Amino acid sequence: MCPGEAATLSATGGAGSYTLSGAGTTRTGAGPFTLVPAATATYTLSGLSADGCPATPATAIVVMLPPNGSCAPPDRTLVFPNIITPNGDTFNDVFKIEHLGFYPQSALTVFNRWGRVVYATADYRNTWGDAPDVAAGVYFFVFVPKDGPVTKGWVEMVR
Repeated sequence: MCPGEAATLSATGGAGSYTLSGAGTTRTGAGPFTLVPAATATYTLSGLSADGCPATPATAIVVMLPPNGSCAPPDRTLVFPNIITPNGDTFNDVFKIEHLGFYPQSALTVFNRWGRVVYATADYRNTWGDAPDVAAGVYFFVFVPKDGPVTKGWVEMVR
């Protein structure tokens, strides 16, 4: 989990009276307990049995935060290849746009060197380029995400 994120702990069984302690705090009650840790910490959750005796064993909960203490948002930068080599080795076999999953329903249009459309779709899914009818050469593309900037570029097909 990341700093500032909340985690909710619930416990069942026993008499319904629990104690959560750790990171310099102690809370008692029926729960649930919400934690918002600022650093890696160990919490202990203990309870009482139906006859009022401490339930054993207590449960240790370790909350680990990233080593640098913060969580970076996922990288959503689109990366477009400039070469396709559809030879079946699974490397560069298709026009694979990195991080495309963050941009669903994105349109892609591919043109040959004479400006003729050779491929077009309103929902690109990293599939163009491995068809046998795609000749070697340079192709130009226009990528239009539903939300985001339009990208124009080129890609070389090597067979």
